[in-house]
Amino acid sequence: MSEWLSREEALERLKVRAQTLYAYVSRGRIGMRPNRADPRRSQYRADDIAALATRRA
Repeated sequence: MSEWLSREEALERLKVRAQTLYAYVSRGRIGMRPNRADPRRSQYRADDIAALATRRA
């Protein structure tokens, strides 16, 4: 089962602005789903974020 991160956690790990995170999602580079506890918020797939962070380093 995949681990999912909050928006704040994803931004911290990638060290990017929110607009960049949303661009990665819209291009299919990061998986996203609604937060089950609060559907107005999103969660981001940790594996995708780790792969992007490694490529950027």
